[in-house]
Amino acid sequence: MNSSLLHTAGAQNSTYYKEIDGIRAIAVILVVLFHLEIAGFKGGFVGVDIFFVISGYLITGLLLDELYQSRVKNIDYGLFLIRRTKRIFPALAFTLFLSFFIAEISFRPDDFEHLGGSIFYAFVGLSNILFWSQSGYFDKAAYLKPALHTWSLSVELQFYLIWPIIVLFLFRRVPRAHLTQAFFLISAFSVLLNIAYVNNLFEIQNKLGLYLSISFSNVESSAFFLMPFRIFEFSLGAALLGVEHSQNRSDWVKEAAVFIGFLTIMYAVTQHKDEHAYTCTFALLPCFGVALIIYGAKTSRLFGALLRHPLVSGLGLISYSVYLIHWPTIVFYKYIKPESWSFLDKVAVLILSIAIAALLYKFIETPFRRIDFQSTSSGRRKFWFAVSLSLVIVGAPALHVYSHGGWRWRFPKNVSYLLSGTKDSLSTLKPRAPGCSFTNFKNFDQAECIRPVNGKINILLMGDSVASYSWMGLNENLPRERFNLLQATPSNCRPGVNWGMDYCLQSNQFMFDFIEKNAIDLTIFASLGPDYNNFRETIRYMKAIGKPVLVVGQPFIFKEKLIDIVAREANEKSTEYEIQSIARDGLLSNTVDLRRAIQKIANEENVDYFDIQEQLCDVVDDLSTCSFIIGNSLITADNNHLTPAASTKIFKKLGGIIRAKYQNLNVF
Repeated sequence: MNSSLLHTAGAQNSTYYKEIDGIRAIAVILVVLFHLEIAGFKGGFVGVDIFFVISGYLITGLLLDELYQSRVKNIDYGLFLIRRTKRIFPALAFTLFLSFFIAEISFRPDDFEHLGGSIFYAFVGLSNILFWSQSGYFDKAAYLKPALHTWSLSVELQFYLIWPIIVLFLFRRVPRAHLTQAFFLISAFSVLLNIAYVNNLFEIQNKLGLYLSISFSNVESSAFFLMPFRIFEFSLGAALLGVEHSQNRSDWVKEAAVFIGFLTIMYAVTQHKDEHAYTCTFALLPCFGVALIIYGAKTSRLFGALLRHPLVSGLGLISYSVYLIHWPTIVFYKYIKPESWSFLDKVAVLILSIAIAALLYKFIETPFRRIDFQSTSSGRRKFWFAVSLSLVIVGAPALHVYSHGGWRWRFPKNVSYLLSGTKDSLSTLKPRAPGCSFTNFKNFDQAECIRPVNGKINILLMGDSVASYSWMGLNENLPRERFNLLQATPSNCRPGVNWGMDYCLQSNQFMFDFIEKNAIDLTIFASLGPDYNNFRETIRYMKAIGKPVLVVGQPFIFKEKLIDIVAREANEKSTEYEIQSIARDGLLSNTVDLRRAIQKIANEENVDYFDIQEQLCDVVDDLSTCSFIIGNSLITADNNHLTPAASTKIFKKLGGIIRAKYQNLNVF
């Protein structure tokens, strides 16, 4: 095997593999177009999978080169880590510092707090763990996370820590002729691990959740963010080293391989139906596609020439900087101009990202690569001291922001008081169990969430996340010795007979069958807003099977997070009355119409109805009489979900109504 072809991007060497930069250009453009939400690129996130395969290919080649050239057949682990850190860290540190500076000026406390945490974790190579423990890469709130894309760099850094050890072990234990097969076996094992985990074979999800972290219950997020589930991509790249040089195929075979590789990648990009889904089996498509391109690009005259074109390979040279810069640019642009995201805006962001990336490459990446830290032990010490110093300069303030509420002192005292009170209220949130609110029906904890209890009045709360945040208010106002409050509140799922798709449909079908077969004394429907036609049919179905229903009315919905509205619009002179007015102006314009629509259905179908808005307004439908502050807390930290304080106050009246209704019911 001749691995002397393998050099990192930008290496000034006569054997520099220029086509690799062309492939990098393809990968980064796919990721950027996906993040810019360009039509036809819903699967553009596979650019990261391509990067992982390239990384496995290059890094393994460098390690094997060192082993073949070393007299003692060993790897200088410390030198390897310095080289990789020099490659990744300077541009990353500058990007994170710039993001921190801009966010300090423009971000509201909660968003700044989250950014502080992600910056610190990115510095220590664990941001993938942080984002995995929080939520998914594809969540709607992703546009508020300027450092979200650093998860892939953390995966790479974790790969760098273990891969030299694995390569050294294989080099010493496996015959040279079988190294390729060994890398393929590692890749296959990682794929099997993914399949076993996703399908919960041997109850692997349950065991990981029990012994390691409950975050393993989010199957898609785990498979996406965690390095062990990504090893198959790196090791596939490593296996290419042997395949590439094992046989002398004719030029047309390699030309065809490159062409088929392009088609495979573009099929994955354009035919991916759900931009909010990731699976290992889907990721195999772009991985095999880039493998074919790497296999044939060196001798490909037609398609290889495209990869070698100066514009393409030039973009590949700065691809790392483009990757680092483009996402924060998108996030800050959207944050500062949330109302604007036209095609021209996207073009402007693309051009700006490439321009900044070119400067980052020239003035940060390239100079730091040329600094020789590794020649002497003192040079190595100086290098790690410089890394540690940058961690103190940027990482320490970021950690302080993360642990001190996003530096609320940046805002006027009256505003900071409300924001802090809202945040403190959220800390008292006590959900029944994590498995009661889910985005995968397999994660629904039926035993914990919907277990009827003999001798108690069984009340089922059913709906979406709005219902989930209502659970605490109901639970606080219903005596536990007499009432058993069940909960089925899958995220983004309205309660409705045969309503929804995927896990929503599964949940609804299961729950209405459950209601019919079990002794449920009352079912409470609560949601962000029902599908009106289906909702009417659902109420009629419940009446037909003789099951009592109570409909919770329309919650207040704000155009954006209420804490952001108040933080942006209020000032040190704003009175509470003026802050109430600011909040009212942030409501959806059809707030009154939404409330009336649900009430009308409940009245026409003659079922019990409880109005949320009535509990906060002196005069129903007169929004000027409504209060959006309870104590020292806003009623919601986002744009609709009630804080625990608001939930407890609002449902106090409903708790009294239910207690009175069932006070004489003999359930024994």
